[in-house]
Amino acid sequence: MMRLRALEKWNAYLDQSLQRRLIAVSALFLFLASIAFLAILLVLHTRMLLDENERASLALNETLQIALENAMLKRDLNGLSQIVDNLGRQDGIDAVMIVAPNGEIRFSDRNERIGVQLDDPALQAALASGGASAAYQTGLNGAEVLRSVNPVQNRPPCAECHGDPASHPINGLLVVDFRATPIMAHALKGTAILIGMGAVVMALLGLALWKATRRLVLDRLEPLAEAVAQVGRGAVGTRVAVEGHDEIAAFAAGFNTMSARLEAADEALRAARDALEAILAAAPDGIRVIGPDFRVLHANDAHLAQLGLPREQVIGQPCHRLTHGAGEPCPPTLQTCPVVRILRQGGETLRFTDRHLAADGREMNVEVTAAPIRLPVDGATVDCVIEVIRDLDRAVEISHQQRLSEIALLANGVAHEINTPLSSILLALDTIRRDLPEGCEAHEFTNLIETEIQTCMDVSESLMRLSLPSSDTPQAVDLSAVARDTLRLVRPNLEQAGIEARAEVPAELMIEAPDSDMRILLLNLVVNAIHAMPGGGKLAVRAARDGSGVVLEVADTGVGIPPENLKDIFLPFWTRRPDGSAGRGLGLAICRQVVERLGGDIEVESVPGKGTRFIVHLPDAEAMPPRTTNGSG
Repeated sequence: MMRLRALEKWNAYLDQSLQRRLIAVSALFLFLASIAFLAILLVLHTRMLLDENERASLALNETLQIALENAMLKRDLNGLSQIVDNLGRQDGIDAVMIVAPNGEIRFSDRNERIGVQLDDPALQAALASGGASAAYQTGLNGAEVLRSVNPVQNRPPCAECHGDPASHPINGLLVVDFRATPIMAHALKGTAILIGMGAVVMALLGLALWKATRRLVLDRLEPLAEAVAQVGRGAVGTRVAVEGHDEIAAFAAGFNTMSARLEAADEALRAARDALEAILAAAPDGIRVIGPDFRVLHANDAHLAQLGLPREQVIGQPCHRLTHGAGEPCPPTLQTCPVVRILRQGGETLRFTDRHLAADGREMNVEVTAAPIRLPVDGATVDCVIEVIRDLDRAVEISHQQRLSEIALLANGVAHEINTPLSSILLALDTIRRDLPEGCEAHEFTNLIETEIQTCMDVSESLMRLSLPSSDTPQAVDLSAVARDTLRLVRPNLEQAGIEARAEVPAELMIEAPDSDMRILLLNLVVNAIHAMPGGGKLAVRAARDGSGVVLEVADTGVGIPPENLKDIFLPFWTRRPDGSAGRGLGLAICRQVVERLGGDIEVESVPGKGTRFIVHLPDAEAMPPRTTNGSG
């Protein structure tokens, strides 16, 4: 286990650098080559030394044989023994023996060996071949020796003692054992010298190879490696110098081409990203991207404004916590969840209405359009959902302002086209009336004409008041005057629909509110009632004090509202007109917005087939002198 961990650490260390791997591989190859070369050299050198010693032993044996043959011819046995003894005392010689063909030792440098039977296959081989031989083997004393065996040939002069040479060709065998240890030591010493010289040569070769690799490869790859690292850090404009015309130079040129293309692609991507961010920032609707884990990945400024939160408190937070205040994902069976419908159920584009919570607890009616989108997240491409969130309340407010602006243009036209001529007519009428005698019929006609002209001017003045911009500062508004002016404005519609209308509002019933807001509120409720009575009916506008507030009611005897629609009638852009006319679905939404801005609330009671009653609760105002009101007579 320890060796395995050490090997893993060593491999990890080498993997961190090409230079280290090259050094390790080169060293390994040189080491293996050195081992193989030195092993071959050791075998060859040793064999050469041993062969040389064998030849030397045979030469010595032949020289000794001549001396022994001469002594034997002279029958000088003492001299023969003396020669054997002297030779046995020589340095490096372990034993000298003359052995009979039957293997008996006849002469030896040690007397205790004489008469001993020597059983050696080399002797039998020499007798059979008649030639000399030398080989390493175990000696008589158990040590390694180089045994030289030389047959002594039978000659005619020896026939008297040894018989006919034809039948007895060998007189005996001269055996000389040379000590093998000095020979082997000499061979090993020579081999060690050669190994040392070979190691020095290999080391010099390895150093030269390393220097060449360093100069030709590594030194040229280092700038490329640094350039690649810089590109990885985002510096796609990095370039390297191209030196030479070899493969590394081609690699450097290819890197520069790649870097140039990356730079162009990065610039195009940056421009596209900047354009997309500009588009998202300029979008009036909120836009956000939600990941599969319900967390918000991106959000534009409009969505941050809808939530009333800074970006750092939105990105990374669960969508259900931000827009619904829920700690868990919205139940998909009770509420439309784009993440579930699109990512988990495989749906396509969704569009639905919802109510979102702002940071201050305010509820918003929104229209959500959701679609699938794939985006890179943490280095991986992830299926996400992009939502476009339209604030319907804001759309209602904008539509309200547009409607007021249109009415203001109309009122200005009325004031210019009607009031000015009517004022001139009143002046002329007053002149004519002064010339008529009191009590005559013509004088009465002039009074009637003046009354009708004043009625026309009151209508145009009511229209102008309706178009006044909403003020942040509440005013004292006379509800009786507002009710009277509103019914006067819609009188043609009432008459055309066959509707009987009445106002039951106490004189000078005051509330604190912008005058134009109250006129818009009552006008929308009255117009809504007119559309609910396509076949005629009765319309009642009532107001009264109720404790610390004022209750305003608009009741009709129309077709009523189905129970399943009651929860939707105040939603922006939701419309179901009984008379079949087209509407924008903003009237009741504007009413609710006006009432909530005034600090009140609005309710609805409806019975299908019998009629509908809208009840508005508004704060009361302190009694003020009649001259400060904005009501009209």
